[in-house]
Amino acid sequence: MSSRDRTWGTWLACLLTLTVAGLCLPNSLPGETPPGPGHMARAVELIVPGLYAPLSGVADGRSLVSRSLLGDNAGPWDPSIRLHVGLTPLALALLGLAIGRGAWALSARLALALAVLLSTGLVAVPTGWSVPVGQGALAVLAGCGLLSLLQRRSERAEMLLAVGCLVLTAGLVSVALSTGAATDREALAPLLERWPGDGTAPGPASLAASALNLRRALDASALASFACLSVLLGLLRWRGVFTALLVVAVSAAELLALSGR
Repeated sequence: MSSRDRTWGTWLACLLTLTVAGLCLPNSLPGETPPGPGHMARAVELIVPGLYAPLSGVADGRSLVSRSLLGDNAGPWDPSIRLHVGLTPLALALLGLAIGRGAWALSARLALALAVLLSTGLVAVPTGWSVPVGQGALAVLAGCGLLSLLQRRSERAEMLLAVGCLVLTAGLVSVALSTGAATDREALAPLLERWPGDGTAPGPASLAASALNLRRALDASALASFACLSVLLGLLRWRGVFTALLVVAVSAAELLALSGR
């Protein structure tokens, strides 16, 4: 890779990092209402954003998804705080986590480890900071991953990335199609089996609202994963400025679509 290409790659990596950080951090900073306790199941929001979104027209505003998967940790939290960085940046962040080099990659790895530690509640700090710290670390790692792709650092890692994106896309599309073809109760059956035994069964309004929320979240994630797979395969085939800019554009579009919810 020539020095000119290396310079362009560095600038494009910085552009991706700034784009992701600028679009995701404003919705993750803790405000007056802190988010609820950390829970590992909230990490699903990275792949299926909006899965735990509060519902209107339901008594407690919490969906069957949040009550079933998070239990007592389902709330309360500030609904404006979103744990999401976009599927394309997330895929690149995993690559940067694995093969990223330099001080920025090392610092991002340490910041990500700190975010995981903060989310466990073992460190006495103001609640809510694990989300922005983690999102900032993933934004930097996404830039490192893009730079690694442009510099062709590891063909094995690139192949694993492509296979992982393909499997994720196939899985999300399959789940979205099966959920869309099922009735509300059939779509929510796995969640109803995990429903907390508090003696109050969910009513028809709660079932309909939760099923609609689940279908919307899965459909959006399936579409985003297909876009992620397409743009990354294009980048693996044609590693140039325009395909890298397309990666940045797709990442920005996904985050802008999420912010409009």
